Amino acid sequence: MYEMKTSFKVDSSKVESYTKPSFLLKAPLVATFHFRILALSISIAFCAILLLLSSCSDLSVKSPEDLLSVASLNSSSLGSSSSVSLSSPSSSSVSFFSSSSSSTSPGVECPAILATNEFCDVRDGEVYSRVKIGEQIWMAQNVRHSVSVGQLWCANDNDSLVPCAASLRHYYDWQAAKSACPSGWVLPSKMDFEGLFTYLASLGDSVPGLALKAKSNWALDDQGFDKYGLAVKPTGYVYAGRLVSSAIEADFLTRTTGDGADAWMFSFYESPSSDGFSQSDPTRYGTGVRCIEEDLTSEIISCPVQGSDDLCDVRDGQLYPTFYGGGIYWMAQNLNYRPSNTSGSWCYGNDTANCALYGRLYDWNTAMGNAPGTNNNPSGVRGICPAGWHVPSDSEWGEIIYDSTSQGGYFKSTSGALWGSGVGTDGYRVRLVPGGMRTATGNFVGLGDSSLVWSATTDTGTPTPGNPRYYFAVASGDTLFRSSLAGPGAAMSLRCRKDWNP
Repeated sequence: MYEMKTSFKVDSSKVESYTKPSFLLKAPLVATFHFRILALSISIAFCAILLLLSSCSDLSVKSPEDLLSVASLNSSSLGSSSSVSLSSPSSSSVSFFSSSSSSTSPGVECPAILATNEFCDVRDGEVYSRVKIGEQIWMAQNVRHSVSVGQLWCANDNDSLVPCAASLRHYYDWQAAKSACPSGWVLPSKMDFEGLFTYLASLGDSVPGLALKAKSNWALDDQGFDKYGLAVKPTGYVYAGRLVSSAIEADFLTRTTGDGADAWMFSFYESPSSDGFSQSDPTRYGTGVRCIEEDLTSEIISCPVQGSDDLCDVRDGQLYPTFYGGGIYWMAQNLNYRPSNTSGSWCYGNDTANCALYGRLYDWNTAMGNAPGTNNNPSGVRGICPAGWHVPSDSEWGEIIYDSTSQGGYFKSTSGALWGSGVGTDGYRVRLVPGGMRTATGNFVGLGDSSLVWSATTDTGTPTPGNPRYYFAVASGDTLFRSSLAGPGAAMSLRCRKDWNP
């Protein structure tokens, strides 16, 4: 690694206090008779859920109607949410920090009561602290979530790399790191770190290592002051499958790319004056991950060096391959931009790893930026697409794709890991992936089986006038549909097309 030195200082007297009111939760006294009735009700509900699961186990999706039938069954059986709760709303803990959080994953339990500065990762039940420094909110511990993409290593207290468990130190390569953060949090950018250090400098401390490093674990002469609660400890990094410098430095990958294919990382060293940024091979390095709350990150990111046909979204630095079709460029990958207002977009199953693999799911109004439907060519609707790109209309889609009962495989990606036995040939470079959808009632369906992509056009005929049109490919066979059954409240994938002037 090579370093770019930085120097900043901190005045702890000016650190903003960040607390929230606590709430006392009282459990009601329940009479024995009422308790027995409650237990009987829970047993009945549990049995009903088991019956539902057994009835759905043999369902397969072969058409848009099948997919919506599965969604309807889930919705009618479980209500408008995919999670089942036996707790009353009054038993939920309330937090100044809390935002609109999703239900926990199946089998995951979060504590009913959390400290004022804590939150629970609904993917695995892990509890983390968070601290506010200036206008940023950071996680106060490294992430301990196992991801299904990229490379992940774990180390025990003896600094041996061992099979991963929640209690161990986790190290992520760049691809894994970008999927490691909980919903509502992201891997920090280089600019996020620079913003943190600039804020510290404004308070009078020009050496971030002294202010941010833990008071323990470092060598006696190199302890930090931990003025902000980040408590950065020496964990080292993994390089080429070996744990390196675990007692003398702490390294953190950012989501920002550097020269070529390298990624920027920041390192805290024994001697704080040596702290600085460097660039690393994203496939050979593994570091700890600290996440930053996403709604508080607002930046324009410098795009990396890229191929002449690649699209870099300057809003978050993500790079998308493109293909040339119908006389203009299209994205060859689903959009994965997370807007600051996330009420109309989701990762499938609220798992950020699915966003990394399949792109983000958007309801139609979010995808369109609340613009009305159109079949103009070009549509002229930027919506949530990057600058210079737009949501393609049905007329535009018709230039490269078409309803087919036998040619759907040409439009699907060649990834057997994603499509399974329904893998495509990618004959037209569209590379559809089976990202599934979120129904208007909140159920996630179709992952690994169905690809659904919005158009900017609404239907004019029966039976769904006014509903937006989308394209629908399934794993079973090579059928490709155009449909409008789901309605604008559903959330699906999005491809953008480059602007042009006919």
